[in-house]
Amino acid sequence: MCSLFRKYCFVTKRLLHTGNPYYTSDVTHYSLNLKKAAELLDAAGYKVDQSGKRFSMTLDVPNWAVQTQVPIAEYLRPQLAKLGIDVTLRRSPDFATWASRISGFDYEATINGSFNYPDPTIGVDRLFLCSNIRNLIWANTEGYCNPKVDELLGAAAVEVNQDQRKKLYAEFQRKIVDDLPFLHLVQEPVTTIYRNDVKNVPAGVFGPLAPWDGIQLDRQ
Repeated sequence: MCSLFRKYCFVTKRLLHTGNPYYTSDVTHYSLNLKKAAELLDAAGYKVDQSGKRFSMTLDVPNWAVQTQVPIAEYLRPQLAKLGIDVTLRRSPDFATWASRISGFDYEATINGSFNYPDPTIGVDRLFLCSNIRNLIWANTEGYCNPKVDELLGAAAVEVNQDQRKKLYAEFQRKIVDDLPFLHLVQEPVTTIYRNDVKNVPAGVFGPLAPWDGIQLDRQ
């Protein structure tokens, strides 16, 4: 559970976006069951003490997604309290502070988010490969290492048959959802809004984060 076993990220996106061609819903689904959660914690040795608490943990809150990730962090605190888990929110004053803590493994749990980018090999593999456990933000900063996952990602990276590649990534998703190095909570929609007279607006996977040098204003 959280910091007591490994570094954890409460990620505010799905493992793969539902619009990703390699996404699968054929994974383990965890329904809300506080009784079962309490039983698992008891079995793991984290029983409720006389004060009603099992243990305390610190949840790092980034400052770069105030409208999405901060409310989720604030929501998690009272929800985990229902199980006797005392959560302290550590708010970073700026991005550099949060990034330094996470990349330096100076954290117990954090709220985070990551882009899939055009292909899982670019945007997803980096979070789970054993070889990418390093002091760099948006690398494998949770310290997760599963040789089977490395094998699946390596095979998918070079597979040219799309049907076979989908099978590899489906198996990868099942392994991650079972191992739970991340707790995937929500999927954020990203929308670009512009007027009809604005032309050549970036429409690729990077959306408004792409260069704007080709944008034109068509005034008749």
